[in-house]
Formats: sequence, C-alpha cells, structure tokens
Amino acid sequence: MALVLVIEDDPDAANLVVGWLRRVGHRCLVAPDGDSGGALVRDRASEFALVVLDLNLPGLQGSEILAQIRTDPSTAHLPVLVVSAQAAIVERDTSCPHQADGFLTKPYTKAELRSAVERLLPASPSITTTPE
Repeated sequence: MALVLVIEDDPDAANLVVGWLRRVGHRCLVAPDGDSGGALVRDRASEFALVVLDLNLPGLQGSEILAQIRTDPSTAHLPVLVVSAQAAIVERDTSCPHQADGFLTKPYTKAELRSAVERLLPASPSITTTPE
C-alpha cells in the first residue's frame, strides 16, 4: 500500500492518523516537527503517496512546507491533506498559491479522515468502522 508522511506535533493526533492509515494497510512515517517534516519532503518526496500536514508546528511551519511542496516541480503533484485548527482559514484564502488538496479542521472524526484519505488516494481500501 501507500507510504504516507504524517507531519504532526501532537502525539494524540498523529496516533489517530497513523492508527487508521495502518489499519487499512498503509505505511506511515511521522515527523513530529516542521524541520524534520520539511527535510523528509525534500529528501524522500518520491516515496510518498500523500502528506498529512498540520499547519502549526515547531520549527518550519506547515504553510512553509506546503509552499515548498507546491513550488518544487518534483513535488508539486504530491497530494497534501492539511489537518489543523487553522485549516478552515487556509481553505478560504483563495489568494494563496500553495493550496492543499484537502482540509480537515481539528477536531475531526475517523469518518472524516477516512473520506479525505480515500478521496486523495483512490486506491485506499474501504473499511467498515463503527459510527463516530
């Protein structure tokens, strides 16, 4: 299955994302801050099928990582799912040239996460989960 990069400094949020992704068969790498996440994108982008990105990170900010992804021709195609309390603000800012492919505003449910990932990774297997 796909390799997903999760850039998230909140351990509980990272565990939610990684737990569900692994449950449906994806592999994950977790970067707990912007600096390590930015380095992984820069050095290993071709390995990732999706980046799940928090905006408010220690070190390099999520918006800077998103700009890095979108302005580099070798990574511009990489799907990015922003998961942040700030996502609704970014989603409405149509003047921003570095748009993400999907947005989830914290707190979000597993069903919302599943829907967003399945939309960005169409080959993701569907699973039956209990309602949130």
